[in-house]
Amino acid sequence: MHLTLALLFGLLLLGCGGNSPDLDAGPSRDARASEGGRDVSAIDAPDSTIGEDAPSPADSGADAVRDAPISSLDTGQDTPSTPDAGPGRETDAFSTEDAFRWRVHFCRLQYPLGADLRLKDTLTVYGRVYVEGLTDRTQMNDPDPLLIAELGWGPVDSDPATSTSWRWIRAAPNPGYGPGSPSHEPNNDEYQATLTAEMVGTYNYAYRFSGDGGRTYLYCDGQDAGSSDGYQPANAGRLTVNP
Repeated sequence: MHLTLALLFGLLLLGCGGNSPDLDAGPSRDARASEGGRDVSAIDAPDSTIGEDAPSPADSGADAVRDAPISSLDTGQDTPSTPDAGPGRETDAFSTEDAFRWRVHFCRLQYPLGADLRLKDTLTVYGRVYVEGLTDRTQMNDPDPLLIAELGWGPVDSDPATSTSWRWIRAAPNPGYGPGSPSHEPNNDEYQATLTAEMVGTYNYAYRFSGDGGRTYLYCDGQDAGSSDGYQPANAGRLTVNP
């Protein structure tokens, strides 16, 4: 009986190739990585996308919108274009509202070049200005919000550009200026302002014009040359105020 059992056990071993059976532990990691003919090794990474490359932060999501240039975003609105500066107008970045400035080419203290007043008397003074592309549009005045004209007066022989003793008042376009005006100049506009004699003494007076809303000025004395040869006190207006 024992001999028969031993013989049967030996035959069983020969039929299995001489190897003992392994426990079924499932496919190896390498086998899983190539399962189905595709790489699924990323299955162990819970945040990965199976079967496709995970998008980078620059390709999707809120970060892409935040980092993109404004001009490349579809906001549903047309981006305003920069208007043509045109002749005489210059680009400037001093503000977003005033993206341009006019270049004041020439100005002059027009009339009168001298006066004698008594205290509290008034005097209307005229000045002219040339700005290419603006004052030559018509033969009358062509005002613009950025073009500012001012009449000032101060100590004799002082420099109005640096002296703190000069006083300035805003001038306005002369409503009567046009082709029929005395010494009319088609390319120039004419401004006027009225000063009041408040203190006894002798003063110079002059005009100044700004094409950038008052940030910079060109100063104007009298005579035909006006500002073209620079400001000269000897050519400025002269005002004498008597008691």
